[in-house]
Amino acid sequence: MYELATEYEIWQYLLAGVILLGSSLLQAVIGFGAGGFGIPLLLMSGFDHRVAIPIIVMTSMTQSLIGSVRLRKHSQWKMAWRPALIRISIIPLGGFLLVLVGRMGAQYVRQAIGGVLLLIVFIKWRIKVEPTHELPTFWIWVAFPISGILLGFCGMGGPAVALWVMAQPWSAIRSRAFLFNMLVTGMVPLTIQLIILFKTQALLGLMIGAAGLPLIFLGTWLGISTGDKLPRKQLNTASLIVLTLIAISAILTPLLTG
Repeated sequence: MYELATEYEIWQYLLAGVILLGSSLLQAVIGFGAGGFGIPLLLMSGFDHRVAIPIIVMTSMTQSLIGSVRLRKHSQWKMAWRPALIRISIIPLGGFLLVLVGRMGAQYVRQAIGGVLLLIVFIKWRIKVEPTHELPTFWIWVAFPISGILLGFCGMGGPAVALWVMAQPWSAIRSRAFLFNMLVTGMVPLTIQLIILFKTQALLGLMIGAAGLPLIFLGTWLGISTGDKLPRKQLNTASLIVLTLIAISAILTPLLTG
């Protein structure tokens, strides 16, 4: 573990702290984006994907636990258990794909994650979901397997669930409670999978994320306290633009640097 930790410079650990702060702030303000913001930036900072993904998993796990506790009166476990099981059962497939791409080379992992992020941004930007009182059960078998694959591959399983929730005739607080519950159920098995697949690298990433917990708490507090005071539509637009630039950079940088 010590030898692996010494492969990274002090500036990289400091930059990881800044990225954790930004990821948690963005997630708290707009409800998504921790993985999309943090993982590509950590990869571009020189972190191996086997370390970078667990670092951001700690952010998502912490925020989902905080959200689930705060909204425990609105929890919907009776309704959430089947989608959660579907999602969890598919996570290993995403992990298998990550291992396959990782064997091709680190630059391919960076480009693949950049491509996934670009697709997520496009879907968020273009698809408008209207609530319906009777959403067909079929969509559970579309949204949650996709979420499980993306969660296992790059830790970005939230957007597919968010689109499904947007189609439900729920209040904002009930929707948030369901999302937090789903995040909690996904992050624990994802963490176990990362440790099984990547062992020491995953443990180092989780330790870096744990060391950055004060920054995660600070970013969460700043996001919650300022998010409601800022125009939501403009915030979402600005966030999508930032995520788009990060995705394009993650895809093109390996090509431009040869």
